[in-house]
Amino acid sequence: MHNNIKILTLTLMLSTTSCSTLKDSATIGVISGAVAGGAGGKAFSHTDRDKKAQIAAASGAILGGIASYIIHNSLQKRDANVRKKTLFNLENFGVSQPVSGEESSQNFFFPKQDYLKNHKKGVR
Repeated sequence: MHNNIKILTLTLMLSTTSCSTLKDSATIGVISGAVAGGAGGKAFSHTDRDKKAQIAAASGAILGGIASYIIHNSLQKRDANVRKKTLFNLENFGVSQPVSGEESSQNFFFPKQDYLKNHKKGVR
């Protein structure tokens, strides 16, 4: 019973982490899949528990790795679409290209002039 609590705690800790790279996502997916599979295999088998736990852990690791790969790629595609929509619709977010005479050497985007006139420093 005490080991099940440790496994559950480890699984919850791993499932609440986030990853920024595919390698991190796959690593956490494989580890959490192996832990969940091993715990489930051991808990639900009545005979030869260790062998079934190992098989379930290996299966969980494979499924966890595949799932994390798919999820990571879908999130990357979603983020790329959001960036593209934002970049092509800057005027909807109160950002416009600099008008002549306001360009900086780095070509940054500036807030619209109406916004600057209406929102002076310290006045809302």
